[in-house]
Amino acid sequence: MARSLGVAGYRCDIFRVYGGKLKLRHRLKALRPDEASKYVDNFCTCVLDGDESKLAEGLLAYGKKLDKKRLIIITDDLSTNVIDRYYDKLSPYFLVSNIEGEAGAVAHAMTRAVQKRLAAETGLPTLESWVVNAGARADDLPAEITYPCIAKSNDSTYVDKTLLVPCADAVELAGTLAAYARRGVREVLVERFVPVKRECSLVGAASRAGAVCPGGLEATLGGKGRQQGIAVAGNVIDYARCKRYADAIVAMVESLRYEGTFDADFIEDDQGNLYFTELNLRLGASGYAIVKSGVNVPAMYADYMLHGTPIDTTAQVKAPAPAFVNEKILCTEFTHGGIDKAQVDAALAQDAVFFIRDDDDPDPYDRFKSVFSYAGLLRKLPLSVSV
Repeated sequence: MARSLGVAGYRCDIFRVYGGKLKLRHRLKALRPDEASKYVDNFCTCVLDGDESKLAEGLLAYGKKLDKKRLIIITDDLSTNVIDRYYDKLSPYFLVSNIEGEAGAVAHAMTRAVQKRLAAETGLPTLESWVVNAGARADDLPAEITYPCIAKSNDSTYVDKTLLVPCADAVELAGTLAAYARRGVREVLVERFVPVKRECSLVGAASRAGAVCPGGLEATLGGKGRQQGIAVAGNVIDYARCKRYADAIVAMVESLRYEGTFDADFIEDDQGNLYFTELNLRLGASGYAIVKSGVNVPAMYADYMLHGTPIDTTAQVKAPAPAFVNEKILCTEFTHGGIDKAQVDAALAQDAVFFIRDDDDPDPYDRFKSVFSYAGLLRKLPLSVSV
């Protein structure tokens, strides 16, 4: 994100958020290659330890030292949720993604049941789903639920993906719901399960005057476990290939009156059917591949928020679109045992867009590449080992 903004002439400060103390096997998350970027002035960290208000308090303390408003561009769901809930306190100091300046509106729009309804209204295909209470017993579940199914927190900012496993019957589903209840989740979206052949996402930015979705990304190598749904490597999708779905996502986002960046997730089943699954009202790291394909979505959004420059709603990624590799997720997947060394080497040997490696901004990769041997050592450690 910092590099996307930096090449457009912006200077960046990074505020890195951690949910809690990192176990030794997860220490790669503590690496800060982006801190070494020539486009970054300051790098701050915030460890929540179960208290999300620490993020808002840290931003407020930072904002009160500024001589003018700064733009916050959010890249993760947890921060999206917290900053949106504290919108009224933060907005005097920061420009923040929002829905008509209403605190909590973005978090509401990111609930999966709301998104399913909006997707259906804009003509996007979705899987059949039902909202149930977490902890519901097998006998209390709606009779129309079809099996196998998969259960997700209705709050899409809930980040733990370890319970995203197929349930073969009502008894298994009740067990998963009980696990969600123990973790403090109140509502669960139960969705018909389909085998996933391909995952893809569409990327864009929105203003009150209109939105743009210039292209997308398809994963050829995806994360597992807690990184399920995160692309390790893949290909950029040009606008012509995804026009039908991109235009529907634009209509969906515009109906929200949202200002901010976004990416929309889709899955393709083994029969070739494509289904909308989620709209993230923030832009993840994979959006950098769109920037390198000729459409700088973060800079477009920054120009709008900071200078009032209209978003180019006609911007499109043109074919041929490049492949991409997310080195940080690649390394983390190797550490956790999701991929082997041969897959790492093959990914790094591609002629592709790399998210850290860059000849014009080499210091982040120089810092990062030193961890590959360290990753091999961490791979041998049990997950229970902590600092």
